[in-house]
Amino acid sequence: MDVKQLLSKLESLGSPENVVGMARFGIVTKKAFGVPAADLKQVAKEAKKETKDRHSLALELWKTGIHDARAGSVSDRRSEFGHGRADGFVGGGF
Repeated sequence: MDVKQLLSKLESLGSPENVVGMARFGIVTKKAFGVPAADLKQVAKEAKKETKDRHSLALELWKTGIHDARAGSVSDRRSEFGHGRADGFVGGGF
């Protein structure tokens, strides 16, 4: 599964009503599809099974700036996730 496929899947699962609802929880972002958390977890689980280089995929998803893609871009390869990269995530870029 690649970034384009994942974004298409996430967009199909989202709703404008959920984007509005996210603001009630302090999630205010310029780009979001409004994917319910349960659906996001399922898509992430599927992507994890189908993707060989999950770390690269996570980085590409983060770069999209789309909240739902970023929320699903958790990587479990700590050896490739150094302090500099963590600072980039917190600061909004790499």
